[in-house]
Amino acid sequence: MLHYHLLDDLRSDSTHVLAATRELNRLEFVHETLRAALNTLSAVAPDWLITTAPHEWFTRYAKRPEDNKLPSR
Repeated sequence: MLHYHLLDDLRSDSTHVLAATRELNRLEFVHETLRAALNTLSAVAPDWLITTAPHEWFTRYAKRPEDNKLPSR
């Protein structure tokens, strides 16, 4: 026998998973955008980049987002 209240719970749970996935996709997009911008700046204005960007950015954005584990909240 199918219990319809279980389907309602499942639907809300899947919505939560989709929202979390969307948020991760956005974070990966921002990460990749910053990585690409820093790479371009390192080629065009390396001295400016070294004196302006925080040191943590070099270690954080050196790799592609899919190669890193994203920080938790």
